[in-house]
Amino acid sequence: MGNRVAAGALPALSFEFTTIERDLAAHCLDRLTRLGFTRFTVALGDEMAFALDGWRPAGEVAAYLRALPHEANSGDDYARARPA
Repeated sequence: MGNRVAAGALPALSFEFTTIERDLAAHCLDRLTRLGFTRFTVALGDEMAFALDGWRPAGEVAAYLRALPHEANSGDDYARARPA
């Protein structure tokens, strides 16, 4: 059971990130992966659309966040669990 419990009980979630705390966002992505979340994407600022084309692995989203200019400021990361 262990790590699959969170993702099984909660099929999707989001968290806010800021460009001044990129390491914290990467840590959250790693932790969510260990909890069973498998796909991630990003929305920047107050945009109502995803910035990435499709859902990606955590590593790709972390790399995207690292590459953002500081002026991007903030946004939301979205995570979803693998379907049961």
